[in-house]
Amino acid sequence: MDYDKTYNIPFTGLSLGKHDFEYLIDDKFFDSFSYTDIQPVALKSKVTLNKKNTFMELKVHVDGEVTLICDLTGKSFKEPIEGQMELIVKFGETYNDDDDIILVIPHDSYQINVVNELLTQKKPQNGTSKEKNL
Repeated sequence: MDYDKTYNIPFTGLSLGKHDFEYLIDDKFFDSFSYTDIQPVALKSKVTLNKKNTFMELKVHVDGEVTLICDLTGKSFKEPIEGQMELIVKFGETYNDDDDIILVIPHDSYQINVVNELLTQKKPQNGTSKEKNL
């Protein structure tokens, strides 16, 4: 199964306005993308797509916790994760994701895949536990 197809939002059939989508980001999600430094995972994500006449706005909110390995002690610890990002989706000649805020997709696109936005949400910068007495 192509796991990331789960995260396709077919926008052509949607009316103008806001549409909410909820996703569970679990171990299977990260396994399908060869992530090994984050597990187990228990995250919920809410994606709001606001469809306009000539562009779309995406708001992605992620909340939950991941288990990491401490860089200093080698022990596993739980790290809370919460974050939100906003993205403007415009239509153009070719796909372009060079900008962190604006995503350009081809004019003939009929869906958008939100995997990249979910993968980049608030991953901890390092794996260091905040426990005292390390």
